[in-house]
Amino acid sequence: MEAYRESVVILGPLGEQGTYLLHIELTRALCLRLGRRRSLRRFPAGHYVYLGSALGRHATSLPRRVLRHTTRKVSRRPHALRAALLRALEEAGMTPGLAPPAAKKLHWHIDYLLEPVTVQLRGCVLLRSPRHLERELAAWVAADPEARIVCPGFGAGDAPGQTHLFLVPGVPAWWTRLHDHAASLLG
Repeated sequence: MEAYRESVVILGPLGEQGTYLLHIELTRALCLRLGRRRSLRRFPAGHYVYLGSALGRHATSLPRRVLRHTTRKVSRRPHALRAALLRALEEAGMTPGLAPPAAKKLHWHIDYLLEPVTVQLRGCVLLRSPRHLERELAAWVAADPEARIVCPGFGAGDAPGQTHLFLVPGVPAWWTRLHDHAASLLG
């Protein structure tokens, strides 16, 4: 079945704070060294959802955080999604003075996962809200019998025992359910 490939969705009232969902596709299995101990972690090929938040302003705002995720190190091209993201942010009035970074230094778990060229950022959903919805969404995905945790603790340094990355189905119906649930949290 065709994978869900909607590129960028922005939900919620005006604002530069919020939570985001990234649709990531690994076209082949990947091994990464992560954490302080540089433990080797294996990620099977497939579709993933990563849940994050950007509740700051200006440099730590939602648009800047997601644009950062579309960026790779200097020697690599940015994710193809960047152009669609910039258009959507502009249409939503979220780009005054905003320029995507030319390159980034790898810092967070997600930076390392998004760096290889075999990893494609397929889409994102931005939920504009000052509320911290990341954990609530992670709990919803974790409860889904079709979702799998492949790297416990990934991206969840602020939530011990949890994860913000899940291996999920690539089918449109699953992604539609996730989008509908995310939109319902904006109430």
